[in-house]
Amino acid sequence: GESGVQKDTDKVVEAFTMMRTRPAADAIPRALENPHLNNAQRAALIRSYENHLLDPPVSLDPAMVYLKAHQDANSTVKQAGLEVLTAAGAPGGDKAVKWLLDIMVEKDPKLSTAALTLLAASDIGVDGARLVGQSFVDMKLPAETQPRVVQILRRHAEKDALCAKLLAAVMKSR
Repeated sequence: GESGVQKDTDKVVEAFTMMRTRPAADAIPRALENPHLNNAQRAALIRSYENHLLDPPVSLDPAMVYLKAHQDANSTVKQAGLEVLTAAGAPGGDKAVKWLLDIMVEKDPKLSTAALTLLAASDIGVDGARLVGQSFVDMKLPAETQPRVVQILRRHAEKDALCAKLLAAVMKSR
């Protein structure tokens, strides 16, 4: 795996993508750190979290820690992270929400739209809603994300004056 021999690295990644056990899931973060992996292999390892259908469910926090620590990761790797969160239903935990809040301002509209869809499917709290709303007002988000931004802000607009103000601005814009 870490020998640098591509054939060995390929075999390790292939083996991980077929495993279905908790110990294998627990080992994914270490495997992701292998410097000899290419982007497609990192994406395959992240997607392999979907294979671990266990009770209790495998935590996606280690994958989110990896992705948050590797903000410069290729869009293929980030897309894999979004796919795993989507398959899980909604982002669970602060680590996923924090990563999604970073991804929502990506230049790639597919990534930002997918991140906002996941954020809209969960309660990200008043501070998260404010950040989403302000990002939209500051034109850091694509115009097509407006419905999701509105959905996020509406959850908090009645009880939070800033969310209400941002909601009004978002609804008037573009």
